[in-house]
Amino acid sequence: MSDENARYREYLTRHCARLGDHERHRAGKQRQLLATYRHLLPADREAELLEIGPGYGQLLELLRRDLGYRRAMAVDVSRQVVDFCNERLPGSTHWVGDTLAWLGENPGRFERVFALHVIEHVPRPRVADFVRGMRDALRPGGRCVVEVPNQANLLTGAYLRYADLTHEWGYTEQSLRQLLEDAGLLEVECFEERLAAGGLAGGLARVFRATARFGQRLVYRGYELPVPRVLTPGLCATGVRPAEGP
Repeated sequence: MSDENARYREYLTRHCARLGDHERHRAGKQRQLLATYRHLLPADREAELLEIGPGYGQLLELLRRDLGYRRAMAVDVSRQVVDFCNERLPGSTHWVGDTLAWLGENPGRFERVFALHVIEHVPRPRVADFVRGMRDALRPGGRCVVEVPNQANLLTGAYLRYADLTHEWGYTEQSLRQLLEDAGLLEVECFEERLAAGGLAGGLARVFRATARFGQRLVYRGYELPVPRVLTPGLCATGVRPAEGP
């Protein structure tokens, strides 16, 4: 394992576990993922889907177990992550020493490539090649889906940027769009993560987010800056590999 990958040897227990009880919030996280990304899933349940860096495997489990995408798989540089995901979904997740090299060995294979809270961990000199690697692993017309901490969120941006020592860079809607478009992806769209909780808790969360969004918009306008469209803590984006050419 390289020195770079050694940082992720015990990533779940030494970092992720300190962010919250993943078992307690697992179902809620999966509802949020479904609400946010359902519109980007292919109709064909036999399509090959790839997740890079599955963490606790919430998205992978949602895709394979709940939605029937039996050919969904994941790769990770952390053996701990791989072991955890394979305990829940045997054979679903594969260890790779170099994700970019692995993507290069699987050109044109996947209908979707997901990288949720991954590219902020990629060193800046390598991130453009990394996104191009994701693009090249897509079938023509396939879709790349990414999520990063949103640096434009005035309330959570700094915390999410610096809460993890392995974060290499931060993104706003403008810089993330630039990165995806420079990688050759088309139809790039940035959008907000969506809430799925119902009842009183869900209603209160929606009121809070609407209030926070309004306050942030006032701050941007007060400083005479362009107001970002995406102001949720998570910044989501998607882009399509061209049907022809690179």
